Amino acid sequence: MQRLKKFFFRFTIIFLVLLGSAIGLAFFFEDDVKQFAVKTINTYIKSEVKVGEIEFSFIKKFPSASLEFKNVLAYGTTESTNTDTLFQFGSIFMEFNIWSILNKNYTVNKLSFEEGAVNLLIDEDGKENFIIWKESEETTDVQTDLKLSLSSVHFENVAFQFENQIKQLFFSNYIHQLELNGAFTSNNYDLDFDTKFQLINYQQGSTTYVENRTVELSAVFKIDRTTNVYTIKNAQLTYDRLPFKIDGSIKNLESGMDLDLSIASDNVSIPAIIQLLPDEQKNTLTAYQIDGNALFNGIIKGLVTDSQSPSINFNFQVEKASFIHQESDVALHNISLNGSYDNGSENALRTSKLALENINAKFGKGSINGGLTLTDFNDPSYIFNGNLTLFLEELIPFMNVTALTDVKGQLDIHLQTKGRIAKLKEFTLDDWKKAQTKGEVVLTNVNFKLKDKPQEYKNISGNLELRNNDIKASNFKGQISRSDFNFNGTLNNLIGFLFSEEQSLKMDASLRSKRIFLDELLLSDKSTPTDSAYQLAFSERISFYLDCKIDSLSFSKFSFSSAQAFVSLQSKVLKASGVSFKTMQGEATGNLVVNTATKGKVVMTSEAQLKHISITDLFNDFGNFGQQTITAQNLKGIADCDIELYSEWTPQLILDKKSLEVHADLKIEKGELINFASLEALSDYIALSDLKHIKFATLSNQIIIKDERIFIPSFDINSSALNLKLEGSHSFENDINYKFQLLLNDILGNKAKAARKKQSEFGQIEDDGLGKTQLFIKMTGNLSDPKISYDTDALRSYWKEGLQNEKKVVKSMLKEEFGLFKKDTTLKSIPDRSTKKQTFEMEWDEEENQSRPKDVKETETEKKKSKKSGFGKFIDKIAQPNENEFEE
Repeated sequence: MQRLKKFFFRFTIIFLVLLGSAIGLAFFFEDDVKQFAVKTINTYIKSEVKVGEIEFSFIKKFPSASLEFKNVLAYGTTESTNTDTLFQFGSIFMEFNIWSILNKNYTVNKLSFEEGAVNLLIDEDGKENFIIWKESEETTDVQTDLKLSLSSVHFENVAFQFENQIKQLFFSNYIHQLELNGAFTSNNYDLDFDTKFQLINYQQGSTTYVENRTVELSAVFKIDRTTNVYTIKNAQLTYDRLPFKIDGSIKNLESGMDLDLSIASDNVSIPAIIQLLPDEQKNTLTAYQIDGNALFNGIIKGLVTDSQSPSINFNFQVEKASFIHQESDVALHNISLNGSYDNGSENALRTSKLALENINAKFGKGSINGGLTLTDFNDPSYIFNGNLTLFLEELIPFMNVTALTDVKGQLDIHLQTKGRIAKLKEFTLDDWKKAQTKGEVVLTNVNFKLKDKPQEYKNISGNLELRNNDIKASNFKGQISRSDFNFNGTLNNLIGFLFSEEQSLKMDASLRSKRIFLDELLLSDKSTPTDSAYQLAFSERISFYLDCKIDSLSFSKFSFSSAQAFVSLQSKVLKASGVSFKTMQGEATGNLVVNTATKGKVVMTSEAQLKHISITDLFNDFGNFGQQTITAQNLKGIADCDIELYSEWTPQLILDKKSLEVHADLKIEKGELINFASLEALSDYIALSDLKHIKFATLSNQIIIKDERIFIPSFDINSSALNLKLEGSHSFENDINYKFQLLLNDILGNKAKAARKKQSEFGQIEDDGLGKTQLFIKMTGNLSDPKISYDTDALRSYWKEGLQNEKKVVKSMLKEEFGLFKKDTTLKSIPDRSTKKQTFEMEWDEEENQSRPKDVKETETEKKKSKKSGFGKFIDKIAQPNENEFEE
């Protein structure tokens, strides 16, 4: 312990002595060293250099003596930059050997530059701001005792910037440290180069090639100043953690450099390579875990001048790489490929070629293999040939597609394509459209759902033949919910339509189906079909021509079979022509137009011909045509009908009743009118039991629906209850205006006697003189409380019409018997009924029939008459009624 104390005591004494000596020597030699240094600087430097303070020390750079220039500032040497900073340093050190200083031999062995910045500039005129030393002839006669015998140059914390305005080149970095060691004054020596710096920016024109990268370089350069050849031995370069080995030589020429370098790396990390990508591209890969390494080697050989570039040839290889989607854990694994890059015969981008060969990878249960070649990087073109087997349940999550759910199925793809790329960094839709592409996609058991949509796409399979930007589908079949389809045809510009909202799709195809449930296909959300949650809309980007044949189709209550039509869509207008199908126990043909061009409105127009249609099914399937006056429960029979229809709907298929217009020429056979409220209102005058169920053989008329009213022109009903003539209108709100014309003997006779209540209530009646007394009735108000009254207007019209008819009859007889009114061509001849036998059959009440003899019949036998004069014949015509005047 005592010895240790003595050691520290003696060491301290020696250190203080040496320190004192160093301070003393520095004080003694300081003026001489400063004088020689300033004299030398002024001798060789022509730019103005400002120095804040000069300090000589034997301690700061011990064991060397040092001369420190503090706060050094120099300006540019051109006229435009002579007030701009060329460089500035917190400290510049000149280091000397101590014994040389003692011998007044001021030889600089090392230069150190610390805490500074350097700004080098070549302006638009080619003038350089960094030529600060004087020409050699200016310093020939100058003698100085300060000499350079450098063996080391050191930079620490120095920002460096270089700009060439002619070439629009900008380069900046920050040197953390740079050590250069060698016999700089010798013609041949080894230079040890060791540096670490931050490459902040490398930009040419508007393109930034490198930004904020860390570079480390450790190398030995063999310098031959006689030949200007610098040989590189085992240089180790690390570029943002990517290691490279460099060997070769660089020859310095007056016009540039002659390179002969080999660069290799045995273990380049692919994740590290990805970190070199721009942030925008790098961020797209954050959902993936990427692993693997790449091997490569290459040669750079040739002249580097303002007009020449060297030959570049690289080969690389990737093995056992992986690409894992972190959320789904689906992986592209066992990735391997061989690649090469060559800048071609002209050592330029125009002749450059990148080839990726033997690409192989496993994708879950599937596989990928193929090759890609890129040529001419000024106007890039490509060739790709590949085969892919993919399983959608693995592909969709891997591609981070969220619009599809419950996806599964297999894709087998063979693709050959070649074309040009407008921008090398970006493959656009326009590039694809201009490419020459052929191939085939085979789908097997594909299933999926669209997010927030109720439809299920199931069991989809078929072949898709790729023809440039078009696709030909063959036997493309599957199901959408319960509907099936088999699709064959061509889809023009499908790729453009899928990947651009500005591109349109044109289709020419055929559709076959065994069954289609249209209400399920039109559902816009997950509501059930009974919720009427439909959404009918056509895209203006889609046009097609479709030949359809469907075995069975249903929509709401409507259904048909054996359907076929030619369907087209243009400018959001759907047209179906040549429509034919079986429905409602009959057949239908016609045309349909659905126009969605107006936002928020769907206009439907149709012309249809219905044959042998069940009238009950017709009203039921068409929702009673939007009214409740005459419904499916009120009608039975077989109908033939020609219909013209116009209607407006919301996109949710809600009818605007005000817009509905229907013109229907209707013929019903074997008809039945059941519980029709409008007729039941006559129950006070006709037996209710008869009115509840009326049967008729044939009914023909035209039905018009307009302005929320049903218009019924005048027509005859010859039924089981009574015979009547009917016309009128009936609103959707049950406001009615009906007119009836009945025969009084129908009311007083056997058909209504049992329920007769108010035979004479109607006041005036009209007897036609032939036993056919007419009653004119009108029914107005609302069906819930109808108002029934005698129709005097109808009676007046009937009288007027009858009078006109009687005049014509009298004139006709006078014309025939006396030759009067010969010029009146409107008069018709009276047929001769002299030989006609008339037979009458009477219907009796049950009580009357019991008291009547069974064999009593009334007959009238025509007797042969003698020939009479013309006036006599006229009297006979009046006395003998026409057979048409009797009720059959």
